[in-house]
Amino acid sequence: MEVILLCRSQDLSPSAPCALWPVDLKLTHLDWNPEAILIHFQGQYLTICELDYSILQGEIQNVPKTKAEVDIGEFCLVEDLTSARWYRGRVQKRRDNFFDVFLIDHGNVLTVSATNVSSCSNDLFILPPKIVCGFLANVLLLQSCSHSVVEEYFSSLIGRNINGYIQALLPHKVLLLEAPDINTGLLTHGFGRYVDTDTFLFLVEMLTEMPLKQKIEPVPDLLIEKPRGQEVCFKPSGLQGYEDIFSLYGPALCCGTRAKVRVTAAVSPGLFYCQMASVEAELWEMSKRLAASCDCRPKESYQMTPENLGLLSLAKSKDGRWYRGLVQFLPGSSWVRVLFVDYGFFESVKVENIHRLAPELYSTPIMAFPCSLACLTDEDKAIKTQQLCLLKSGLLGGRLHVEITRYDEVHRLYCVTIISAEDEGVEELEPVRKCPVMKVESVSEAEEQGGFLYHETIMGETLGQTLKVEEVQVDSMFVGYVEHVQNPNHFWIRTKKRNEEFEEMMSKMAEHFKHVKLDEDVLLNPKLGTLCCAVYEGDMHFYRGVVTDTLKHGAEVLFIDFGNTEKVPHMLIKNIPESFACKAAFAICCTLSNVFPVEDIWTSSASDFFRRAVSNKALLVHVIQMRKNKFVVDLFEMGSGNNQSITELLVSSKQAEYIPKGHLDQKRTEKTRCLQSNVKTNIAEDKEQWKICKEEENPGCELTVHCSYISSPLDFWCQPQDMVAALEELMDKLQQYYSTHWVPLESGDSCCIAKSPRDGRWYRALITAKQRDNVTVTLVDYGNTVQVSEHILQAIMPEFLYLEGQAFRCSLYNLIEPADPKSSGNWSPEGCRLLKDFVFSSTGALKCKVVSQLYVKNKGLCNVVDLYNSQTQQSVTDAFTEQGLATRVTASKRQQQAVFPESFIYSSHDLHPGNEEKLYVTYVNSQWEVYCHLERNTDIIVELEKKISEESKHMMQVVTRAVVSKLCLAKYFDGKWYRGVVHPVHSPLHFSVFFVDYGNTSISEKTKVMFIPRDSSDLLYTPMQAVRCCLHSVSKKDVYADVKEWLSSAVLNKQVKAVILGKNEDGSFDVELFDGDMNINEKVKELILSLSCKPKTAVRFEMINRKQKTSCKQNTKSLFKSKSHPKVYSNLSTLSTVHRGTKKKENTKSLVGGRTQSKNTKINAAERDVHLSLNSIFYIKVALYHKVQYTPLLFS
Repeated sequence: MEVILLCRSQDLSPSAPCALWPVDLKLTHLDWNPEAILIHFQGQYLTICELDYSILQGEIQNVPKTKAEVDIGEFCLVEDLTSARWYRGRVQKRRDNFFDVFLIDHGNVLTVSATNVSSCSNDLFILPPKIVCGFLANVLLLQSCSHSVVEEYFSSLIGRNINGYIQALLPHKVLLLEAPDINTGLLTHGFGRYVDTDTFLFLVEMLTEMPLKQKIEPVPDLLIEKPRGQEVCFKPSGLQGYEDIFSLYGPALCCGTRAKVRVTAAVSPGLFYCQMASVEAELWEMSKRLAASCDCRPKESYQMTPENLGLLSLAKSKDGRWYRGLVQFLPGSSWVRVLFVDYGFFESVKVENIHRLAPELYSTPIMAFPCSLACLTDEDKAIKTQQLCLLKSGLLGGRLHVEITRYDEVHRLYCVTIISAEDEGVEELEPVRKCPVMKVESVSEAEEQGGFLYHETIMGETLGQTLKVEEVQVDSMFVGYVEHVQNPNHFWIRTKKRNEEFEEMMSKMAEHFKHVKLDEDVLLNPKLGTLCCAVYEGDMHFYRGVVTDTLKHGAEVLFIDFGNTEKVPHMLIKNIPESFACKAAFAICCTLSNVFPVEDIWTSSASDFFRRAVSNKALLVHVIQMRKNKFVVDLFEMGSGNNQSITELLVSSKQAEYIPKGHLDQKRTEKTRCLQSNVKTNIAEDKEQWKICKEEENPGCELTVHCSYISSPLDFWCQPQDMVAALEELMDKLQQYYSTHWVPLESGDSCCIAKSPRDGRWYRALITAKQRDNVTVTLVDYGNTVQVSEHILQAIMPEFLYLEGQAFRCSLYNLIEPADPKSSGNWSPEGCRLLKDFVFSSTGALKCKVVSQLYVKNKGLCNVVDLYNSQTQQSVTDAFTEQGLATRVTASKRQQQAVFPESFIYSSHDLHPGNEEKLYVTYVNSQWEVYCHLERNTDIIVELEKKISEESKHMMQVVTRAVVSKLCLAKYFDGKWYRGVVHPVHSPLHFSVFFVDYGNTSISEKTKVMFIPRDSSDLLYTPMQAVRCCLHSVSKKDVYADVKEWLSSAVLNKQVKAVILGKNEDGSFDVELFDGDMNINEKVKELILSLSCKPKTAVRFEMINRKQKTSCKQNTKSLFKSKSHPKVYSNLSTLSTVHRGTKKKENTKSLVGGRTQSKNTKINAAERDVHLSLNSIFYIKVALYHKVQYTPLLFS
């Protein structure tokens, strides 16, 4: 690379201009990734004849094929195995007996063996390549820009005809093409930064380590028609004629000085230009002055004469900005060569873009100074390589720390040594004042469609800009005002947070336009997306807007701070002042969650009803979801005692229907969802990757599984048995598609399709490691890991993402361990064989019970499970211990640095159908579900509370111990600490805590939550004591608040007898409860029956259609109506009385140390407010879902 780089610095004299060849192409491909830096393109010449290539393709199939050795860069014929057809190609890479061949007429790369490559006659290559490829010149993408947004913008350019100029050629006729329209678009959208030609070519040489061909001349195989008006270029120049300028007027630096600089231009390692990093603010001020002077001057031509050669002028660069420049010589055409003195680069500029410089700008010192690497004369190649790498970082935008080694008197430049580089993104400043335009990708299609499509595009862009200011997130809440209503699925809200800013802006806007006459400052030729100020006919005041459509005598304007769209005459659309244009839109487009019109469309009466309900009042807004161009929200009226739900008001008034999202698709069973990995099905939109293991499993759940891969008893993978058929169907589709198609994998994507070397089948996979040209992938539906060549990976098509990743990682860790004390935890081949034999013998009857979750270093989340045969009831852990291959693990043995728990341990407490147990009910969750303590576990619970008390005191004293995330001790209202699992809430000062030994959930201050240390074995490995019980045969269809209230009074704080009738797959038990001779289950069913016979107000949410249901007359006892009780609402424990411990029944044993919240318990007012504010909204949503009247029960 050194020789290549230095050769560019040899030519230091100015040269005559030469013409750049113009090229017209149809763009077929664009791609970029941060690692590659350069933007790669492929295109086709507009003059090609498809018939010629069709005839050629037929000749290629018929010509005899001869095996031959081909080298990299040589042309050949290559066979595509999927289609069995031959194509023209050029060898790009060779690895052993495999070749990567670029198809010159199609643009993709095939990886084939030597048997699929043939030499051929040169006659087949007379016709030039159909595909032209290369890199876009003079532009680099900013590293800070979003990859997905850039890809979306690039995709909008595919298929367009572009005009460009060939700046240089890389080997194999790879073009460096300057496409002015694309470059301008990237700069306008804020995606890229401009790089002058000399600097760009130098950077390409450094990146590719290949020589550039700059002597532009006609190339026979470039099908170019008659050249149009050609741009000119000049060879790289040194400082001849400019030495005095930089030495006299540039910065004066002393040898030995260290400085932080940025590289602004470069020709070679022997000549590049720097600016002090500290002068950026000064440069910005000067840029604004230059732009202002350009805007204010008349548009007369600047006459170039010999008298003003060498004078500082005002020149416009290709990036659209104005800089101080020196004109090198008089033009022979309409182009002149200009040195931009504050940056150090040369550029050809049109004469009309040269103006006189204001006299006051002459006195500002020149900012750039020429440099050379001091190591060029050094013999140490390692130092040269290191310095060149640092210089490359500077060219890519990083700041360099340099030391001035000496001053070269001959060449008048500073020899520097680069000490280090800072990888900082380049922030592009925009000194040129233009009409503000919304940055919208894919604009052309929207323009062709007209107003509506562009209106939707503008809404999405407006929302994106507002989000940056509002800092609103999913599941957050804020106070807002509805500004404009179209219907309940389309309305606009302004937040209270920015209300003062909005009022201030409106006052200033009114004052500004009060002095503007009707014919002044009119926006001329408004274009789609242009920001403006327009008059609203309703009050004849000016408001901010965006042009969404153009009309014959005006334009259609979206008022971005209100949401309404109006037609406005030309004279009433004004240019928007910069002080108003810089503020993000104040209105947010919203839709009510799960609300649908009663009929097919929203009627005017329903929309008017909604408008009256939300207008002229403050509303509490709960953000449910963020879509591309609007928020999905729930609205609640503030000021009333129970925060009236607007959705509930619409539904109860028969103006809308409420259809819960969960009812739209319930094809998956709860047991399957319990242990499924999560695959994001919209890769193109989110670029999210698969998660092999779901983050939240449910210890205690059971399901029938198929064991797909076994490494050892510590690491094996299972699949839900009920999804095996669906997976087999998906696998058949994969084989059919990918055996006949090739879908290139985009750089940076980790989810892919891989071909297993073991059986030759295609699998859905996730890349977990890379090493040279090989990658390690995990087959997400089976769990095993394979190593394959990176070049045979394919991208996964969206139609193969409908099924979630099926495999989940399992382990017997913490249940058993090898009996051999010398094993160090490693299982013998006999142990692995026993597990495989057990699985094989249990085919179709293998059950998996999740005991807990662990995080294993270098593996991730792992489910601790116990496998058992549902026919013989034998468990795999029993099989290991019976054969003497394993022993049970005790709590004292469970501590390992590489493994720590992610959940508490589930235990069935040896409960089996037919058992009779004495229980203490600790919490009533619903009319059919309660949490209990077993009377026989009283001593365990007492001992656990003692250990919690001791450990909590120790935890408050020692703060440096490693802790377990999510597992905690939380202080309850009685002042005692209890074990719990934390979940985040919107408040930054609180957690939601599920108390695992009692069954209820509470909102706790973060100061009253301590995460359990990893070495606290007793707290982490004592099983959860709350047993979840479901009342057998009690209806879950209709939910009654009165029934739950009666059940609480009947069993809470009492000892009852339970008959175990069965176990459910979610880990709960079906029971029948008895209080003495009274059958609790029967009593609950009688109450439900009595209430169901009474007239009631009910809204049934049937999913078959949206027809309105007939409702009965109102009754004071409202009825919940739902097909299933949503699981999320089961944690709203604070909505009913919570009892910790049990109250002693006559002649029965009482739980020692239990906690009871009596009616006289005093609760801190701040805590009470937290509960009300954070939980009442969720309770209202439950009430809405089940159509019950909301009454706060938290502290009653």
